Amino acid sequence: MPIRHPYFAPGIAGALLIASSFPSLATASPASPGSNEVQVPVIDSILHGARDRYHLASITAEVRQNGTVIYAKSLGYADLQNDVRATPQSLYAIGSITKSLTSYCILSLVEQGKLTLSTRIGEVLRDYKGPSRDVTILQMLTHTSGILDNAGDSAPALFDDPARNFTKQEVVDQFKDKPLVFAPGTRWQYSNSTYYLLSLVIEKLTGRPYDGAVRELLLKPFSLDHIVLGQRDRIIRNRVVGYTIDTDGQIQNASTWDATLPLGAGAYLSSADDLTRYVAALFGTSVSPEIRRMMFNKVSLADGTPVNYLPAAFVESDFYGHPKLAHAGGIWGFHAFVAYYPRDKVAITVLANTDSAIAENNVPVASLERKLARIVHGIPQGKVVDLPLSLADAQNFVGTYLLPELLPSGDAVKLSYSNNRLFMTVGPRPTYILSPTGTKTVEEPAARAIPLMYQGDGRFLKQDDDEVAVTTIRNKTGHPDIQLEMMGWPLLGKFAVDSPASSH
Repeated sequence: MPIRHPYFAPGIAGALLIASSFPSLATASPASPGSNEVQVPVIDSILHGARDRYHLASITAEVRQNGTVIYAKSLGYADLQNDVRATPQSLYAIGSITKSLTSYCILSLVEQGKLTLSTRIGEVLRDYKGPSRDVTILQMLTHTSGILDNAGDSAPALFDDPARNFTKQEVVDQFKDKPLVFAPGTRWQYSNSTYYLLSLVIEKLTGRPYDGAVRELLLKPFSLDHIVLGQRDRIIRNRVVGYTIDTDGQIQNASTWDATLPLGAGAYLSSADDLTRYVAALFGTSVSPEIRRMMFNKVSLADGTPVNYLPAAFVESDFYGHPKLAHAGGIWGFHAFVAYYPRDKVAITVLANTDSAIAENNVPVASLERKLARIVHGIPQGKVVDLPLSLADAQNFVGTYLLPELLPSGDAVKLSYSNNRLFMTVGPRPTYILSPTGTKTVEEPAARAIPLMYQGDGRFLKQDDDEVAVTTIRNKTGHPDIQLEMMGWPLLGKFAVDSPASSH
């Protein structure tokens, strides 16, 4: 897999800036554009362009406003071998968007009095004796626990054979004895392990298998018939096949995986139609006021820094004045993104069933969602230029920047300069090449540095994706930090070390 987090698409994280809380946003002014104003041909063109550019077997998008579908379309094939066309009712793997389902069930159990947000994991899972046994439920929901990510470099066995039938204990054994990455509550760092443990909490407190509990607590009450656990051996109507493009540019079947491997961190399939209905329903009468209050109550780190990854397992942000909740998902052969704009009552889903062994060739579903959101909200695309950058000016930008909230420990964003242009490299990180027989790991070549287009005033755009921006931020140390708008959300990169301006 070309990403470290197989249940979570790369670049999702949380230094997002909104001053108000989401309970108030839910009751703000109504949406501006009506369904008759949606520019269907423009959205069609965006989807066609993405399918052709990224060689996707299929891509599906849906937009729902005020409970009504105002755009829904699928291009391409859910199953290439059998010539089955994709539809908005086709079931795609949604990866880490699953976490929201897990969160809702946990908060339902809190409302029922079966646990509290301050309950420690060791109090529920008595046999869990790891260093993280004192981490709280709330810290796990918001990725402030310090528990190592079992989908990162901490658990290579999970990558070596994704088709293997892991037991739940084998998955937990990958991280339970590992030391905490940081003291709970002092930092934010994404961890699939915490949501796996939350799945086991749900099973323990309900006495039912995880999927049975989710169905009873959430899917049935919400009438979500097209959100299904992705069990490998089960016959599932409308299931979409996942594909991978290898390093030679050939498309092949993506590695299959058993639902036990990601479980509540990333095991569900969903149609675009049910996914938009679900996120919209979180603000409807199906959700009790108490659960909604817990879902959207932003927490802060020990030093007072707000955490924009909400207990609802959505990231809070602002899109040109429109409050936004969103999450991405990525799992073998699939990319997914869902967003909800509470003030506008707009839900947008983008789903694709093709990934690439070369990380930079993966379809940027978050950027596609932003482009659809621009159309729905009537926000024009800004002017894009490509200004030359002198060596003297480049000295203000080049260097290594650490983004601990975004990346596994040790990773960095490096800015280098060559031929009047700045380049960005995210790494070091390996590329995972998938095959039906297993997973082969190769190192990402340095030549895949990402060219940036200079917009002036310390702002850069990614050359092939103008929804990804790098902006310099002044600080008190002299050399500026950077803000990386990757996947549509601004992340702070702290300057760490100089590097020669001509290093690329």
